[in-house]
Parts: sequence; C-alpha cells; structure tokens
Amino acid sequence: MPDSHRFPQSHSDRPMTPPSHHQVVPAMPPMSPAPLPSEPYFSEAMKPKKRDRVIWEVRSVLLQGEFIAAVTTCNNFRPWMVDLIIVTNARLLALAAGGEVKWEIELPDIRWIETDPNASKHDQNPPLLVHTGNEEPLKFKLVPRDGHTLVIGAVNYRRNCALPGEYQADMESRRAQARAHERAKLAALAREWPSTVVKGLTLAKRTSVAVQQHCRPGEQPWFILVADGALAAFEDRLIIVKSSIWDAAMAGALGGGRTATFYYRDINAIEYNSGLMTGVLEVLTASYQGTANKDFWRGSTSSRNADANDPFTLSHTLPLWKGEYQKALPELNELRRRISESKGMVTIARIARETYPAPMPAPAPTLPSPHAVPAPHQGASPMGGSPVPVSGPINDVSLSAPADPSTPAQSKPSAGALVDEIKRLAELWEAGALTDEEFSAAKAKILNF
Repeated sequence: MPDSHRFPQSHSDRPMTPPSHHQVVPAMPPMSPAPLPSEPYFSEAMKPKKRDRVIWEVRSVLLQGEFIAAVTTCNNFRPWMVDLIIVTNARLLALAAGGEVKWEIELPDIRWIETDPNASKHDQNPPLLVHTGNEEPLKFKLVPRDGHTLVIGAVNYRRNCALPGEYQADMESRRAQARAHERAKLAALAREWPSTVVKGLTLAKRTSVAVQQHCRPGEQPWFILVADGALAAFEDRLIIVKSSIWDAAMAGALGGGRTATFYYRDINAIEYNSGLMTGVLEVLTASYQGTANKDFWRGSTSSRNADANDPFTLSHTLPLWKGEYQKALPELNELRRRISESKGMVTIARIARETYPAPMPAPAPTLPSPHAVPAPHQGASPMGGSPVPVSGPINDVSLSAPADPSTPAQSKPSAGALVDEIKRLAELWEAGALTDEEFSAAKAKILNF
C-alpha cells in the first residue's frame, strides 16, 4: 500500500509488554491525530462490489457520530464465524456474513494489537491478535497482510482519542435499554408482572419468558389469561402463546412452542364455546389460516397436527375451563371493547378520508402570449353567427365570477379532527349524557359537514 494511504500512528501511555519485531508499538510521544478521511480504507483483495455491500450492511450497526475507518476480510471460525473486521472511529467490530455483530470493543479498551508473533513471515494470511487486558488475546485467523496494516494502523491512530459525544450518548442510551430489558427478563423468569392483571391457572416460567420476548422495549401486557397456553393483551394487539412443556407437546411442537400475534384492527370477534365444564376461547379473523399448520410434523397420522380442529393445536384457540372464563370475563369484555374501539377508529378515519380527500393544488393561471389570438367568449361566434361551443379550459382569469367577500369561507375539518370529535361524542354517550338518537344524529352531522 502506498505511504500516502497509511494511517499515522499515535502512542499509548498504558503499560505494555516488551515490544517485538511483530508488534506495532509507536516510538513517538502522544499526539492529537488529524481527522480521519471520510472514505473508509479497504483491503486490496476486496472487490468494489463487495465494498458497496459491506458499507450498506455496516451502516445499520453504526451509532450516532460513528463512521467506518478501515475494513478487511477475515475467515475466522472460533469462537465465532467472522467474515469482516471493521474499525470505526470508536469501536473494533467483528461481523458475520449479513452484518451481524459477533464481537465488539471500544478502541480505548484495546491495550495493543499485533500480528501473531508465531506466524511465518511467508504466510499471506497470518492471525491477528487483539489484547484487551485478559490473559489470552483474541485471535482472528486468516486475515490478509494488507488488512493487518489497515486494522493496526487505524486502531493505534484512534485508541488514545476521546470518543465522540454523540456516540457516547447513543451508547449509554442503548446500555440503559439493555439493562431494562435484562431486568424485565429476570422478572419474567420469576413470573413477576407488577403492572399486569394475571388470571387463570399458574403462569409457567417458559410461558412468562415467551410473553416477555414479545414485549416491545419498556412495554408490558395489561392482561394475561393463563389456561392450556396463555393469552397476553397489549395496547394494540394480543398474542396466544403455547410454549410450556405440556402446552407445546399438546400443540404438536415438541421442545418448541407456538406463538401467534393478532392486531386488534384485524380481529372480527372473540368467541367462547363451552360445555358443562370445559370450553374453547377462539380469536376470529378474516385472513388467519389457522387450520393449515406448517411445521415438521404436519401430515403425520401420529401427530397432534393430524387433527386440524384440535383446539390444543391451533394457534388462534385457547382451551379454557368455564370457571376460569367466568373469573376473567371483566378483562375479556374490556378486551372486546378495545377491539371494537380500534376497528371503529379505523372505520371513521377511512370514512373521513373518503369524504374529505386531500385537496389538489390549484393550477397556476396561464398568462396569454402577446402574439396569441384571444379565445372567444362561450356562446358567441367569432363571425357573429350561431354560437360556437368552446372545448377546453378558458385561461382568461377575468371570466371567472368574483367571490362574494361577505360570504365567509368554510374550511373542511381534517380526518384527525373528525376522529377526535366522534371519540368525544362516544365518551359522552357511554357516560349517559347522550341518548342513542342524539349520538347518531350528532355523528351523522359531523360526517356530513
């Protein structure tokens, strides 16, 4: 690689082992490096097409204020399958094919980095050693020699510099989210849901963890119904989980489980069919193909999936004892109300969009050319004979009737305003302030505005 493409090297004031002829240890006092170039350095063996793909994949794992400094290929199998080694202005990353981060470390935490001293000088792809303060360095195998120059130079160039402020803020935010997720996971393992109504049978540990895995960051379900499986209801969706040992076995997923997600706007109804003591809770949708179980056991006569009507097998059904259903009826009615409200808001928004579409921008008036012949007025013949119909628009703006200044212009409300107004009317109707006739008349008046 030409000298103009090599990274300048800074120094570390941290204690290091005695240098060897394989180790890159600068011999100059610490200095403030100049800004890195905006374009990353790639190993010479990497083709341009792969370079573009690498930049596209790595872009999703970069934090705020972070950019790529150097990229080289790698063919490491242990302890991870690593395809790329990336050096940014803040971290050293090891990525698998597809852009998955297998290992990362911030540059100030690297004590030193070197080519394996035991590698032969004639080896074209010697291992690269990263010392992080542990007893054993991390070894990346089959790294091209020009990649060694890129990675070692970029790391030594940046590891004594302060990390960007935007990067530190983003990293701290992600670490806080990771800590919160870990606390939520530990709470799920202990089957603790402080802000959730839990009814039904005893919540199994595997089922609790499965529900937590489907929570968004900082989210918890407001209701969990435990039966032969579990139903967890969130603000906009519900899930049916069959993941405990017994439930998964009955569902035909030995050693695994079944989980189905249903958004409220897609649910038609929640139906409960019961006998003397037992019953089945079923989520009815228009598009869910619940009878077509797609897994490795389908089609086997000895499998649970052989019966397409088995409520233990289907993902949208929950076998539920009649007594437990009666105990959970208040929460199930609240769930039905939320489903109805969600579908009502979608319908109102659709009606509002159809009734009051977005106005089209008015075309700019066309100024007549000084050499053009003026168009005749509609109903008058240019030769004084019979009227001649005028086809097409008339560009003379003076022909349009002037607007009456005494008439105030009425602007049509937006779809969001319509939804808020009807929602307010619905709250008054539920509170008993409006009768059914008054509510229907007021809603019709708003929609026909």
